[in-house]
Amino acid sequence: MSRTMMLALMVAAVSTMTWPVSAMADSGWIAEFVWSPQYCSKYRDSREKQCQQTNGFVLHDLVRVVDGRTADNCDHGEALSQRILDQMAQFTKNRIQTQMFWHRHGRCSGLSETDYASFAEHVDRRMSWPIGYQPGSPEQLSTPADVVAALKDDNPGLKEEALALRCKRRELEAVSLCLDDRFELSASACLLSSNCGESVRLRSSR
Repeated sequence: MSRTMMLALMVAAVSTMTWPVSAMADSGWIAEFVWSPQYCSKYRDSREKQCQQTNGFVLHDLVRVVDGRTADNCDHGEALSQRILDQMAQFTKNRIQTQMFWHRHGRCSGLSETDYASFAEHVDRRMSWPIGYQPGSPEQLSTPADVVAALKDDNPGLKEEALALRCKRRELEAVSLCLDDRFELSASACLLSSNCGESVRLRSSR
């Protein structure tokens, strides 16, 4: 099946879901994708036993934003059911982290666990990663501007103001996106800002 057809089917499926409650002009979402080789290197001696270094960019968080504030640190609600955890782990690649970001952000989102998982998968699948930013890519040294340009070229409609790069020293750790209430890319009232210097290193995923 072609990518165009797959995206069309995804859009049709998402249109039948229940949209988030309390939708308003100043609400939306932040999606964070970690660069798996860097993430795995950072946590290789911790409890992240399921970390796989061949995953490229992996969805790490999906956070609700209302009136300029993130909905996080939920102190009530159930853990993800085994069925939903299994579903999400197919694209997050890490059960421990998936359960953690549901606890921190999902339970505050206004969505059921079923809808949260479905929207997270929709966000993950719609993002296209350019050559050089995919599993198996060799190490490369670039500039923040070149990284942003490559992402924009591969994702029509993505504006520079709607994304941010997160680095530690010059290692690229994550790419975050601003989305509106219907999970479309949106630069409106985006809270994100990049913190990378003049050069960016993408650790090899081999």
